[in-house]
Amino acid sequence: MTTVPVASSKLKNYKFSENSFLPRTVTVILRSEKKSSYKCLVRPGDFVEEGEVIARPSVEASLKACIHSPVPGKVLDILPTYCADGSIETGVKIQFGGKFNYLGKIIKEQDLGFISQSQIIKNLTENGIINTFDIVNPVSLGEQISNIEKKNPVIVVRLFDDDTTMLCDSLYTKFFFQEIVKGARALAKAIDASGILFAVNSKHGLKQKLEAYKDDSISFFEVSASKYPAGNSKSICRLYSKCKHKPEAIKAISIKDVFVDSGTMHEVYKSVYLGIPSVSHYVHFSGNCIPVSCFLNIVNGTSLEEIVGQLSHFVKTPARIIINGQLRGNTVTALDVPVSKNVKSVYFFSSEKIMDNYIYQCVNCGNCRLYCPQQIAPDLLYNYSIGRIVISENVRKSAGLCTQCNLCNSVCPSRLPLSQAIAVIKTNSKGSNDNEK
Repeated sequence: MTTVPVASSKLKNYKFSENSFLPRTVTVILRSEKKSSYKCLVRPGDFVEEGEVIARPSVEASLKACIHSPVPGKVLDILPTYCADGSIETGVKIQFGGKFNYLGKIIKEQDLGFISQSQIIKNLTENGIINTFDIVNPVSLGEQISNIEKKNPVIVVRLFDDDTTMLCDSLYTKFFFQEIVKGARALAKAIDASGILFAVNSKHGLKQKLEAYKDDSISFFEVSASKYPAGNSKSICRLYSKCKHKPEAIKAISIKDVFVDSGTMHEVYKSVYLGIPSVSHYVHFSGNCIPVSCFLNIVNGTSLEEIVGQLSHFVKTPARIIINGQLRGNTVTALDVPVSKNVKSVYFFSSEKIMDNYIYQCVNCGNCRLYCPQQIAPDLLYNYSIGRIVISENVRKSAGLCTQCNLCNSVCPSRLPLSQAIAVIKTNSKGSNDNEK
């Protein structure tokens, strides 16, 4: 366990959130999560409305999230598009033009008491809600609900950011706390939850605000989020087990409970209470290349270039653009990358902030083992993955314990892609197990 710089210490500097400018064109990625396949419902030349479904899961019975047009307008093209996670997916390019169905409209809240459990689940699927609790592996919330193994699970809502170099979920909590609570209540009704547990950063001073919402179904506990990782499901379970003053209603939690973040709960609120599909969300922008950090409501499919135009200009030329945090995120090199549903933060780095990118050979320093919160041996797994050594079956299986926190990468002086190598081993092992079945 190690301490890393905590972005949340600057939370007080953010006084408001705001809407971004409307883009001239958007490019909507036809994918909601990894390894998902979608059938496009539109063709070039078609006119679409804001919130219209433009793609559905290829498997008809699937509960994966639908994909919507975020703006009214004309479909210009369907083309391969670079995504924020480095992959290439099909994108639908839409030219903005027409009347909005949701943006700028005053929409009355629906009463949750009149919305059935099945309606909520269908709503989350049809409105395209994804759970971004694990930003590396976001999942369709409707499908996640259908795969819950535990009866009457606890909903654990993380009100701070997993990657401490980001501020997205913390800012959602600061500006939209009431909506987040309502979203959690809606999800609780959908899955017959035994309770709602809010995991709170002890430095955010939310205790008094939470006390006002505390009842038989809602509890909270404070987490010292300055030690990374503190925000993944295993870490939260471990911290809760050590909590001396547990709420009486929730004696214990496990990874089989439902873990969500504040941004996801805000999307659930908009979907269930207001009937708005997932067409926009808030993103945190920061870095030494832009004049000011901000928390903007971005229309899905807006390119980074369009957003930079709203931020006036670059004060320094960006040498690297990091999506979703410096610890767990991905690097993109072009500004034409569109912001998809699973983008939480964008960090613009200048060349003076970038270190040597060359990958060296392992120097056997032991840092990766020392800092690994799961106490595995990333160096052995990496050398095994590239065919350099043979390891025992127990060591190979230890890859399954990895939470992809990327701490091993951050402390490796040779800059080895340790976490990525372990992820490959986990994927291959899962594939082997599936074949055996």
